[in-house]
Amino acid sequence: MSYIELKDIHKSYKLSGKQTFPVLHGVDLKLERGEFVSILGESGGGKSTLMNIIGGMDKDYTGDVLINGKALHQMKEKELDDYRKTNVGFIFQSFNLINHMTVLNNVLITLKMTTMSEKERVAHAKDLLTTVGLGDHLHKRPNQLSGGQKQRVAIARALANNPDIILADEPTGALDKKNSEQIMELLDTIAKQGKLVITVTHSQKVADYGTRIIKIDDGRIADDIRLKDAYPLPEHREEPKTKNLSMPATFKMALDNIRHNLKRNLLVTIGGSIGIFSVIIMLALGSGVQTYLHDEIMKNINPTVVQLTKKGISQQDGESSQIKKSAAVSEDDLAKMKKINHVTSAEKVLWLSSTRIKLGSKIAIPQYFQTVDGAIPEKDLAKGSHIPGANEIGLSKDVAKQLSKKPNSLIGKTVTFYVNMTDKNQQPIVMQKKLKISAIFNGNAQMGLLTADYGTLQDMYDKQKLTLKANMATVKIDKIENVKTVQNYFKKHGYTPNGAGAFLDSLTLYISIASYVLAAIAGISLLVSAIMIIVVLYISVSERTKEIGILRAIGARRKDIRHLFFSEASLLGLFSGAIGVGLAFIAAAIGNYFARPHMHVSLLDVTPGFVLFGLMISILISVIAGLAPSSKAANLDPVESLRKFD
Repeated sequence: MSYIELKDIHKSYKLSGKQTFPVLHGVDLKLERGEFVSILGESGGGKSTLMNIIGGMDKDYTGDVLINGKALHQMKEKELDDYRKTNVGFIFQSFNLINHMTVLNNVLITLKMTTMSEKERVAHAKDLLTTVGLGDHLHKRPNQLSGGQKQRVAIARALANNPDIILADEPTGALDKKNSEQIMELLDTIAKQGKLVITVTHSQKVADYGTRIIKIDDGRIADDIRLKDAYPLPEHREEPKTKNLSMPATFKMALDNIRHNLKRNLLVTIGGSIGIFSVIIMLALGSGVQTYLHDEIMKNINPTVVQLTKKGISQQDGESSQIKKSAAVSEDDLAKMKKINHVTSAEKVLWLSSTRIKLGSKIAIPQYFQTVDGAIPEKDLAKGSHIPGANEIGLSKDVAKQLSKKPNSLIGKTVTFYVNMTDKNQQPIVMQKKLKISAIFNGNAQMGLLTADYGTLQDMYDKQKLTLKANMATVKIDKIENVKTVQNYFKKHGYTPNGAGAFLDSLTLYISIASYVLAAIAGISLLVSAIMIIVVLYISVSERTKEIGILRAIGARRKDIRHLFFSEASLLGLFSGAIGVGLAFIAAAIGNYFARPHMHVSLLDVTPGFVLFGLMISILISVIAGLAPSSKAANLDPVESLRKFD
């Protein structure tokens, strides 16, 4: 069984419409390792096409190509990739080196698909380059080499995986006489190592270097000339151990390309960073405003105190209108409240709307009255030493101003407190009691408030033989983070909660919504950066078509090509996000420097969560933007990709 056997190979190219152009007409051929075969013929005769078929690059043909008895047609795409990776090394007329890589890296790109360690890869690549006479040119780029030197790099790359087959398409076509002779001698040396070397040429002189000449004329084998016996095969052959292109390798290649086109990619990343910066700053502003308002509210009210009203039933009042009256809060209700998780205390409260006070000839009518509870902290005292106790009353500043132009002078004075009620027979009565003013409260915190302790009101009701029923309860909660949970519990059990905790919760929600909306508006700029990335990657695909063809020729999968451009997109996103985060920190530092003396908090609160969100959204948008370009790159035909540059 021959190492390579071609059986009745036919190949046609499709022209416009349904027309086809036949190139190969029933080619039958057997090839062995140790042979140096020259396929000789005029341009357009089908030589390169035959080479691409043998190399597993072209699958659109009829007939069979058997490699050690296994037909290439029966191989799946993954198996063909592995076949090229393991068994075939390509040498091209136009060298097909990757210009932005060094000589060493052009060889290492093949070795990235082996199981060698990085140290072993570098050592092997250096040995190969030294063998072909380029040991002193490792770190040069292709544009710094002569034609002969470039072809030597291509030979070293083709040999890197120790393949059995070397396919050389017009290897001396772009070289002068001296370099041509050196390259052909080098290929002959490779054949002596037991490899099958196949060169495609239109030069009889080049063909004479081989052990065998196959003449192709009009797509058919016109002659098969044996010049000398095939070289003997080595007794032992080291089988190459290959693997797929790893993610770290694709990231390294993507990073190299970004560095190669630094100016263009820098503009793209700066454009993307502006969008990320805007989003983070809007979120940071919302967080800073929340903190500021939270602190300001905490200075004036107690957010862990919640006032509860018990839902009552609808009752008739007057002619036809219906009102909903709050049900009374009993001692049993208080006992149950105290048993709720996170509730530290519960007390009865009376809330009234028909009250007034009189000092001499002056009368003040507050908006409402309530008995003293935990919702009125001592820090709200503008004047006075304590919260009102028995037979004492406290006034808000606006109520006090109705009695005196100097509200603070009222401390210690006695006023008459009136409550309008109905007796047991539903007849209106007015209860009154002499009370001493013990406190003036900040008007901003307690607008229109009168307050006295519950016992004082109890005495007034007792004198009229009326039953005092609390219509509210005040509960204290252990921690502010538990306020919402406790409120939700009471809501489910027939209570309506009111208090700073509920207010803070709603305020925080509104500010969060506003900041998210602003961030979303700022995020529109991310669409622009996404479009920029799409354009840049499409340009990159166009510029790197040859590189894609080379990677496919040395065994890279479609998936590897897709990963390569995904890596480039994600790196652009990462760099954009990093720059955007950096700009956000700088802006926050400057903004907070000027704001902190006035607000005493950070106006722009750039949290780790916002930083992580900015980085993730930047990478995500970039990867999404890279979907179409990476798909296009992966689906490029490797033969066509290389032909454009030949």
